[in-house]
Amino acid sequence: MNTELTHLETRLTALLEVHQSLRSENRELTARVTSLQGENRRLSDKVAVATERVEGILARLPVEDEA
Repeated sequence: MNTELTHLETRLTALLEVHQSLRSENRELTARVTSLQGENRRLSDKVAVATERVEGILARLPVEDEA
């Protein structure tokens, strides 16, 4: 009986360590996702601004007649 309890305690301790490790990893991944989402929004905004600038430049170019 004592051996079974010791074995159970060992398994429970290991399980709790894994649980803590996974919680920590989850927090880190959540923070990374948040950071990457912000970076993605920033880069999308930059692409939109660049697209507008290119479209503006193209609109000012003279149109050549196709003959």
